[in-house]
Amino acid sequence: MLLPESSGIATLTALDVLHDVGAGADAPQLRRALGWLVEQFDPSLPGWRAVPPAVDDFPHAGHWSFALHAPGGGWPHLLIPGAGLLAHLQHWRALVPAALLESLTQAFRAHVAALEGEACGDSLYYASKVDLPELREKLRALARANVNTNPAEWGEYVNKPLKLAPLPDSPYAECLTGPVAANLDYEIERQAADGGWDPNWSWRGAYPAEWEIARREWRGELTHKTLRSLRAFGRIEGL
Repeated sequence: MLLPESSGIATLTALDVLHDVGAGADAPQLRRALGWLVEQFDPSLPGWRAVPPAVDDFPHAGHWSFALHAPGGGWPHLLIPGAGLLAHLQHWRALVPAALLESLTQAFRAHVAALEGEACGDSLYYASKVDLPELREKLRALARANVNTNPAEWGEYVNKPLKLAPLPDSPYAECLTGPVAANLDYEIERQAADGGWDPNWSWRGAYPAEWEIARREWRGELTHKTLRSLRAFGRIEGL
């Protein structure tokens, strides 16, 4: 059984889809998602934990155990899910309290300004979508420093170029032109015989039956995203 409670990371995924399909301000799914974020906003963070404590009672990958997301657990909540949620709140700013948006924006600005060294690829992708022009060069520098440009290592869970710049209009695409081109070649080569792409990670033996379901679902998501990138960069036609 899947976790029935709402969560920061699941709400981010829902808003990603609503944004991609061009949901209007009157869409009921959008209003419910934004309403949940307003209700659950924790000013002491400020923001949202990616998952609630109840996650431990249901099948999940090890990195979603609540111990990592609880206070003191070390999870970068201002980046995941914070950066992605902030980008969506900016996009639909007329539907959220100005004070909430300002609090999260200020905290995010300070967090990114202090970032050095390693940063998660997912977090950098979402951070690039936040509309704060003064952080763009810092984020580009982080992307260049953290992108993995070695195809021999792309079978692992690393920051592949397309993870940071999946589309030509992605904020990092211009500074990762060569690596993105090589990554497109790589994805074409590793396409499965049935046309799909498989996840290059697992739940390390935990919840095997549920992982198989999750693996199939992730396969569909990865196939959709890879085909979208290949089409956008002119490697395939149609779809």
